Amino acid sequence: MYLTDFSFTILIQRLIELFAFYLILANIYGYDLKASFKRLIRIPQKKFYGNVVLLVVYPVVTTLIIQTVSMPEYVYMVENFVRPFIAYYLLRRAFNLKKALLTSALSFSLSLIVVMFSFIVPLDITVAFLITLGLIIAMIYQNYFRSGYLFFAKNGRLLTFVSVLSLGFFAVPLLISFSIATSVPVILLFSIIAIYLNSKNRLEAAVIIKTLQSATPDNFLRILEEVSSEHQKARIMYQYTLETNSIKEMNQSVLKELEKHKDLGTFKDYECILTKEQIKINVILSR
Repeated sequence: MYLTDFSFTILIQRLIELFAFYLILANIYGYDLKASFKRLIRIPQKKFYGNVVLLVVYPVVTTLIIQTVSMPEYVYMVENFVRPFIAYYLLRRAFNLKKALLTSALSFSLSLIVVMFSFIVPLDITVAFLITLGLIIAMIYQNYFRSGYLFFAKNGRLLTFVSVLSLGFFAVPLLISFSIATSVPVILLFSIIAIYLNSKNRLEAAVIIKTLQSATPDNFLRILEEVSSEHQKARIMYQYTLETNSIKEMNQSVLKELEKHKDLGTFKDYECILTKEQIKINVILSR
């Protein structure tokens, strides 16, 4: 394949799909559109010059593969399995299987709505992708994805049902298109990797705890700000939000560090508010 044969149309479609998936996932975690862009641009990576590079490189590589292989539809299906992992890497959050599958279901549902609309008003496929992205952005402005997740999360069985259904969106077309000998290992590989990454949630909490334990009175508040997903500063009080899927493992250690630095005079007082996925810390300054 020559460079002149490179399809920028396919590239744009792959870029939009990954970007849309990332935005939905970020909103499920409670980030608005502005915060999602900030996390995408400002969070450093070890081997890349920022998430933006990966956001472009991954669609480029996928496009090249699609244009090289004889049956590109297979690449599209495999890419559906890979996209959640890439999106989580961009978000820099510990992998959560149910949230990834819910994001996939929401992304698929919105795409399906636009496809059905295209039967009434014929749309170019790239235009359909752009309309879907615009719809997703509009819903993020209203915080609908976060609200939807909270609705499903209130009923664990409902969230599990949607997650299994979402997995079916991937598995069934794969089973139909590939042979059993090929599709089953792909599905098993996805499941094994997802379960493994999901179990690493405790590692995320351990890293935060170790970072806080290494802090001194001079830099404790700065480090607390760095490990927080959100923070606000007022004249006499700082607010921090720690997000983790291992609340129980983290809470006692965080309380211990806060109590230690209170005794050291780093701040006057503190309070912790626990939710299912967050530790909200209010630090009252000495001054």
